[in-house]
Amino acid sequence: MQRWVDFQYKIKQYFGFSRTEIVGLIATILTVSFIISFREWGRDEFSLLIGLGNWFHAILISALTVLAANAAQRLVGLYHGYKVEYKMWTFGLLFGLLVAFLSYGRVWFLVPGGVVLHHLAGHRLGYHRYGPDYYIFGAISFAGTLGAMILGLFFKLINIYLNIALIDKLVLLCIVYALYDLIPLPTSTGAKLFFGSRLVYVLGAAFVVGLSMLMLTDIHPIIMLIVSGITALLIWFWYYWAMERFLWKGPYAGGWAPKSKK
Repeated sequence: MQRWVDFQYKIKQYFGFSRTEIVGLIATILTVSFIISFREWGRDEFSLLIGLGNWFHAILISALTVLAANAAQRLVGLYHGYKVEYKMWTFGLLFGLLVAFLSYGRVWFLVPGGVVLHHLAGHRLGYHRYGPDYYIFGAISFAGTLGAMILGLFFKLINIYLNIALIDKLVLLCIVYALYDLIPLPTSTGAKLFFGSRLVYVLGAAFVVGLSMLMLTDIHPIIMLIVSGITALLIWFWYYWAMERFLWKGPYAGGWAPKSKK
């Protein structure tokens, strides 16, 4: 009960965005929305009115995706005693624009930024490991990836009954956003999660990739979750048995391997 009350207080006190974060999020949303609407500025010829209308729709779904991912990271970060700050990656946004122009909008490169964690010392009294924990850093970042996937899955379920093209595009954006986020680039979740725990990275990446592939089909979302979860566990076990247990050099010289000879 005390932990829940503390969590509620941290949400009220630290969940808000700073001015720098707001500017970065606005720039991120505008850039991402322009990239995904690049091919929608007229059919046979350029049309400013059509383009602005499609860009506005892209802004709505981009804002929903980016804010949902960041909100998930902030909530998980606060739960573990960290304030999460969004940092726009200028190079990633500019490179995404360049790729959009060179490919005429056929390729989306979406690595807009990452997060920085600030230690809330007064709220972490009594923790066993008081300093920075790379595993927790990776878990907090990965919450954003899962947040985007949950958002896409939710709207995928809704669109079964509505069948709206804009919602289909939102689902596709969530998938692409999550997949790019798993690439081990300096600001992405992939790098933090990989260096935090390779086993967790393999499990998380397998789950997200499998779920992304299934979300492009007409399978029911519940079945998607079950199949992608089982597939991720099988891939995780194969990776551990085939590679990780030989890479880990602990006191038993290879995980389950017999003790090394003295």
